[in-house]
Amino acid sequence: MASTLVIYVRHGRTPTTGARLPGRAPGL
Repeated sequence: MASTLVIYVRHGRTPTTGARLPGRAPGL
């Protein structure tokens, strides 16, 4: 599952990232 989260962080372009990682989105 961690790998999936990394993928979301990598893209960081999709709004899903903010929904899945609300605390990581601003960090991007």
